[in-house]
Amino acid sequence: MIPAFRSRPLADSACVQAAVLAAGPLRLHVDPSPAGISQGAELARLLAAGARPAGVGQRGDEGWHVLADPEGNEFCLLRRPLAT
Repeated sequence: MIPAFRSRPLADSACVQAAVLAAGPLRLHVDPSPAGISQGAELARLLAAGARPAGVGQRGDEGWHVLADPEGNEFCLLRRPLAT
């Protein structure tokens, strides 16, 4: 990932098993949740840093945005921190 993607600390993280394996060469899929700012503000920051929307079959009513960094690594920007 480019340095701009690492400029904010991730508040929460969790490991979950994927129901379907990706067809591409994904090394790691992260699902960051914004810390201290809104999802919209973090989405704008990530897009300005070079992220792009990644369509993976979303319906449009999910609580997250699927993005890809400039190297093509997919990640989901969550709306709020994960419940622990």
